[in-house]
Amino acid sequence: MKVTYNKKAKDPTYYIQESYRNKDGKSTTRTVKILGKHSELLKITDDPLAYAHEQAKQMTEHKGIINKSIDFNKKVEYSDESKMKQVGYFYLRYFFDSLKLYNFFTTMGDEDALKICLAVEFQIYNLLFYSNIAHDVKDYFNGPSITFREMIEVNNKVEKYAYDYYDYVAKEVLCLDGKHQKEIHQMMKKYQYVMDPIHLYKMTADLVLKLLKYDLEEHGYLFKEGDLLQPLKVMFVIKQAENNYRAVYSNSRILQALEDIYHLGLDHLYYRKEDLLKKTRKF
Repeated sequence: MKVTYNKKAKDPTYYIQESYRNKDGKSTTRTVKILGKHSELLKITDDPLAYAHEQAKQMTEHKGIINKSIDFNKKVEYSDESKMKQVGYFYLRYFFDSLKLYNFFTTMGDEDALKICLAVEFQIYNLLFYSNIAHDVKDYFNGPSITFREMIEVNNKVEKYAYDYYDYVAKEVLCLDGKHQKEIHQMMKKYQYVMDPIHLYKMTADLVLKLLKYDLEEHGYLFKEGDLLQPLKVMFVIKQAENNYRAVYSNSRILQALEDIYHLGLDHLYYRKEDLLKKTRKF
């Protein structure tokens, strides 16, 4: 594994690449991971380039290795971020569920309200983590079996109920406890005059992140939304054996705060598949 980046760029993006032979037997390279921009990595390290080289080294060492003896209680270590299976969304599901959107979708008269709700839910996560609804939902651990075409079909259905969706979310926010009702409704008003599904999902994505931020504040933890989102975005696990996964994200004070409040057990280094499956609907 090696690190590549544009040395002339003011804010270069760091990539990890590996050499391999294509179907014609010729040696070539491919990108196996995008670490992020220099400015983004400064949030977790003082030396992004050295950090990138360390991640490449660790990926080289772990490639092809299967641990036969695993301590599932071992805490997560400072390690690399991988694009294997995203688990950071687990912490956001509590706030998505608190809006009770499934109840709204049942009123649309569609027999498959659950599928509609899942399609909307993961488009919301895509907007938060990737600013793109089309990101592959297969990158999420236990993500739904929904194609992009099916998502578009769902969005066409939601568009017919766009104003109802907005009103429903605004009503549900009023039912939530907290002292930030005014700030939340001011944020929602920005989306009041553009009632297409993507804008409504973006509104919901902003809302879910704010609800998490405010809940952390209620417990004495003060974080900016951008700083809070970054650790969630890079929380991935990688499959090491048929039933074992390894965390490839970094420990942080935000992760510690999340665990202190929500107790999902996502601060461990190793996981059994069945244990991760149990966490997908913790709340």
